[in-house]
Amino acid sequence: MSKPPGLPSAKPIFGHILEFRKGPMEFMKKCHSELGDITWLQSPFRDITLVFKPDYIKYILQENNKNFRKSFGYDELKVLLGHGLLTSEGETWRKQRRLAQPAFHKERIAYLVNIMGDVVLDTVKQWKEQYKDGDEVNITFETNKLALEIVSRTLFQSDISAAGIDELNHALGVVIEVGAKRIRDPFQPPRWVPTQSNRSSAKAVKKVHEIVSAIIEKRLKSNERFDDLLDMFVHTIDEETGEKMTKEDLMDEVLTIFIAGHETTANALAFTWYLLGAYPAEKEKLLIEISTLNAEKPSMHQLRELKFHRMVIDESLRLYPPAWIIGRQGLKEDKLGEYTLPALCTYGIPVYVIQRSKTYWKDPDDFIPERFNEENIGSIPKFAYFPFGGGPRLCIGQMFAIYEMQIAMYVLWKHFDFSLKENFHLEIEPLITLRTKKPIMMKIHFK
Repeated sequence: MSKPPGLPSAKPIFGHILEFRKGPMEFMKKCHSELGDITWLQSPFRDITLVFKPDYIKYILQENNKNFRKSFGYDELKVLLGHGLLTSEGETWRKQRRLAQPAFHKERIAYLVNIMGDVVLDTVKQWKEQYKDGDEVNITFETNKLALEIVSRTLFQSDISAAGIDELNHALGVVIEVGAKRIRDPFQPPRWVPTQSNRSSAKAVKKVHEIVSAIIEKRLKSNERFDDLLDMFVHTIDEETGEKMTKEDLMDEVLTIFIAGHETTANALAFTWYLLGAYPAEKEKLLIEISTLNAEKPSMHQLRELKFHRMVIDESLRLYPPAWIIGRQGLKEDKLGEYTLPALCTYGIPVYVIQRSKTYWKDPDDFIPERFNEENIGSIPKFAYFPFGGGPRLCIGQMFAIYEMQIAMYVLWKHFDFSLKENFHLEIEPLITLRTKKPIMMKIHFK
């Protein structure tokens, strides 16, 4: 068995675990910097390999994807999401993917973009009532609230109240924080141990399930049709089997779309606002593009014409990918380059580190949206940039998220300007998704 090299800093018994636990991002950057394409992480708990080379990642996620399943970290997500698209495997995943796919067809997304525009315009109205010119705004909080309202309206239409959204938001924060701690720290007690952390997480999961279950139950009993994603999930029939989603299936998929769709987009929007505040020249290019379009809320077709908007989003997702790491477990022994990896080995794919690697990017830590213009985009190695994953498990909501970010950016920057709070320093926190340690604070200016 020819294993990849590991850092010499491994300790007796615990190997690299304590170093990883202290600062996972710094540890993985060090691995890539000192050892290159692939690294062995010594652990008493499981075999772990960190993979940084795009060709290897393509092999794992695409070319030989049938030999890999989701890694142990996703088991924590199952506590909240059940067996939805993000966590399910095999035939269960394939069936759910077929049933969910129609909800994300191009024509459907075009309709949802219209709803997104209405939500963002409502936000403009709220901000004009809530803030004065020059006020400080907690962008992290506001983008979270906006993304939550968008996914609520597109998924549930009007079946969830403002109070329900607030309850969900609070509960999700608890679950995500506890879940991230459990994934990163192998010394956490089992969930059945009644620690304060376990009790608060269980209470939060129960609250989320109660709210969503009540919405689904009400919809299943109703003879009405609704123009939202939940209605499509309820009524879509699998062409291969003739089956519909069961109530349990609906619960898992709704939770997955609601939580994963809200959490990742909210974080991505907050980071994008920060970058535009930190790079005034790029912000000016965005504002010039906004001025070329005379639309209150752009259609999907019009959003496609906002080329620089899309470049800003791609570059923001490169620098701050919400899904900052992907985990897989090999079912059988496999080979990556000259190395042989054992069956059941865990493969960590650090998206954040790879998308900032000097090996694949010039000035990797700088915000340069033009990397993604038509002239340059073809030279980017396929799996040097993959914020939505890749292969068959490519995120089903990718275009939903892209258009959501575009329309939010267009409408809000059309009505307001934003500047970073003086001396603001961004610190990231790699939880289940990539977040900021402290809120992004910006001054709002009315136009």
